[in-house]
Amino acid sequence: MKRLRAVTRRVAGLFHRERHDAELREELESLAALQLDDQLAAGMDPSEARRRVIARTGSVTAVQEAVREQRGFGWLESAWRDGRMGLRLLRRNPLFAITAILSLALGIGANAAIFSIIDHLLLRALPVRHADRLYMLDGGSWTYPIWEQVQLRGREFDGAGAWANEEMTARVGASSRREQGLFVSGGFFELLGVAPVLGRTIVADDDRRGGGANGPVAVISDAYWERAFGRDPNVLGRTVVVERVPFTIVGVTPRPFFGPEVGRSFSVAIPFGTEPLLRGSGSALDERRNWWMNILIRRRATQDEAQVQAAVAAMTPAVREATRTPDPDYLSEPLRVVTAEQGRSPLRGQYRDALFVLMAASVIVLLVTSANVANLLLARATARRGEMSVRLAIGGSRWRLVRQLLAESLVLSVLGVAAGLLVAVFTARVIVGQLSTSTSPVMLDVALDWRLVLFATGVACVVTPLFAILPALKATRVEPGAAMKEQARTVAGDGGHALGQWLVLVQIAMSLALVVLAGLLVATFTRLASRPLGLESRRVVVAEVRMLPDAVPPEERVALLERLRTIVGQVPGVATTTLTTKTPASGSGWNSAIVDVDGTDVGGETRQRMVWVSGVSDSFFATYAIAVRAGRDLSAADTSDAPPVMVVNEAFVRRFLGGGPAVGRRVRQGLPDRPDTWSASREIVGVVADTVYRRDLRRDFEPTVFLPLGQLEGAPRESITIAARSQAANAATLVAAVAQAVDAADTRITARVAAHQVYVHNALTQERLIATVAGLFGGLALVLAVVGLYGVTAYAVSRRRAEIGVRLALGATPGRVVRLVLQRVALLVGAGIVGGLVLSLWAGRAVRILLHGLEPSDPLILVGAAAVLLVTGGLAGLVPAWRAARTDPAAALRP
Repeated sequence: MKRLRAVTRRVAGLFHRERHDAELREELESLAALQLDDQLAAGMDPSEARRRVIARTGSVTAVQEAVREQRGFGWLESAWRDGRMGLRLLRRNPLFAITAILSLALGIGANAAIFSIIDHLLLRALPVRHADRLYMLDGGSWTYPIWEQVQLRGREFDGAGAWANEEMTARVGASSRREQGLFVSGGFFELLGVAPVLGRTIVADDDRRGGGANGPVAVISDAYWERAFGRDPNVLGRTVVVERVPFTIVGVTPRPFFGPEVGRSFSVAIPFGTEPLLRGSGSALDERRNWWMNILIRRRATQDEAQVQAAVAAMTPAVREATRTPDPDYLSEPLRVVTAEQGRSPLRGQYRDALFVLMAASVIVLLVTSANVANLLLARATARRGEMSVRLAIGGSRWRLVRQLLAESLVLSVLGVAAGLLVAVFTARVIVGQLSTSTSPVMLDVALDWRLVLFATGVACVVTPLFAILPALKATRVEPGAAMKEQARTVAGDGGHALGQWLVLVQIAMSLALVVLAGLLVATFTRLASRPLGLESRRVVVAEVRMLPDAVPPEERVALLERLRTIVGQVPGVATTTLTTKTPASGSGWNSAIVDVDGTDVGGETRQRMVWVSGVSDSFFATYAIAVRAGRDLSAADTSDAPPVMVVNEAFVRRFLGGGPAVGRRVRQGLPDRPDTWSASREIVGVVADTVYRRDLRRDFEPTVFLPLGQLEGAPRESITIAARSQAANAATLVAAVAQAVDAADTRITARVAAHQVYVHNALTQERLIATVAGLFGGLALVLAVVGLYGVTAYAVSRRRAEIGVRLALGATPGRVVRLVLQRVALLVGAGIVGGLVLSLWAGRAVRILLHGLEPSDPLILVGAAAVLLVTGGLAGLVPAWRAARTDPAAALRP
């Protein structure tokens, strides 16, 4: 109890301090006055009486300090006073404060920004109940029949659910736009533990084919509620029209929940059972070979992962048998699960390595920043040598001065963290914006939260000792009398200057490593961006047309597509048009295997026989300016009544024909061990140049075959691309006109129109982002290193002012003085470059996976980076050298 009362008194002592101090001072002064009166009454001399009273009672201030120590937490009050003093001193020197805080903000902000993205993509669990109990069926996508079988056996677990991403046209009132949608199973949100903020979620009764008892229902996200309905509290019961089908809104999900896939948000969620209403005859619910959905399992609290794996393995034979396909390996393929605690995200695999490289780069930026701030503090400490000397001379302890200087550094760190968090949020949002493309939007809510604040604070706790301790110790290592005298005229024995030089050397070395990294990544991006695509993209506009489900009967689709093509061709400025099932470089693909050529098996495993396939109409190669190397182009005469033909690219000829003649050869497609899948023999009528097919521009050109649209089996698909070639050099001017023409052509279609160059631009999103961020980090580190080099050089010149004056008085020319200063700069920069090259070669192995056509030790990049450091370092030293050469000898030597 005594300890508790003592602590209570100390805590209470922290409050109303001014009142307590005033009362104590009044009491002490009253006591001293009474004692003085007693001494005077005894006949003592007044001056001697006062001396004895002071000697007996002590200084009022000293007594106050002792009482404060007993009354409150002395160390806390002292720290508070040190912090306030540090803040006042920073306000007196705003240039120093702004420079140091800005440096810390950039270093801490860069680290916090990359951490924020890594945290959202790689570290965070889904914002759902007990996310650690969630598992997904491993192996990609699954069919709806497989989901039905897993659902029947869901009692083995705490539940099971499924979802599928789908881009949908959603209309509210007269406003219609493409939205990210979700098909979900009944009870999916309950499985995740996501409670609605309004209404209810989708239940099992809603997930019936054609809709449940309440008809087609939908749950919308908080973001869509705000965007489309203005957060109307009466949104329940209102209608959102999805692909011409009205859905009744029954619930709104909470803001933190973005969906089961990290990096992708949803606007509208609807039951799987309503899928036939949207897709009509193209429904995938009964298709055993349509892989389009994800299956989720929640384990019981009493189960572990091994038990879940065992349960899934036990159900595999029954699930496979009930959903049998013609694939001979289908029945033997086991079902496995992987943890879904962090949800699903294709972005993880795509950006994991790049993010870790950028995180390492941001750490180097932070170290360069710390060295820069340490140099600033060293320079400030030198300017305050006289102050430190006086404070030591009047009785201050060295530890007390060190503590004061550390408090000033801590204030800098706190302000740097605050500014750094603003930099982090802004930078992270810019990076996420760069991840998004027009066809693949990315949603990561990189807002300020406690995790980001905690990380930034932790970074500050690590770097503050790095830049604060040594300058504080150096500043207080001064003799009280020596520093108060006139300072020496040379820098001999100046340890602070030597430390500053070492810090600059480290800055130069790490900056060079970042410049090399940026050079490698920028060169990779430049190589890929300038890579020949085999087609002319800038002059092509593409309209991805999608027919509304069952809106256009199969027998009318050919006529509709030809009419749309004609309408696009009549747009002023259009030279040629064509139709294709796959837009080059769009990311979508269609592949097939080659069985034989002229009746001879091509050999190899199935994956070695694979080729990319695209169905195209006449003028495809002319529209994209793809060179025809041999034979002819496909024509309008290549219909279903004409002999089956194909056009192949040069990569096909090299792989399957040994580079020999191709025109006239006959090819069959299908699975080698499945004769029932073999196509009719097609004649090769033409060979075209290699062109890009999918989005990955790092790959070599792959074998591709082009089939006439008129000879594809069945009616034309409900989605197809119309490509138009512009008469002008740039097709961007045609986008609006083509979009307007297509939109007005038929109400049964929707279309997305863009310049084809957009697809090529999107294909390089990762490389562009990495090169840009690395370039910014390298440039920032370079600027900080140059600033540090300039500061050290200017300081050295100021310390050698008398020496330079003597040299000039004895006949040295200004040019000689400039060379003298620049020699020291060159020595420092040269040593930093050597260290930086060693660091670059050591660290280059980590970025090899991100490079294309380059080695980490590329001599051109290394030499170029070293040249950049040498030139900028020389420029940083030139200004102090020029000032030194203009020194007035008389003024420099004047006492």
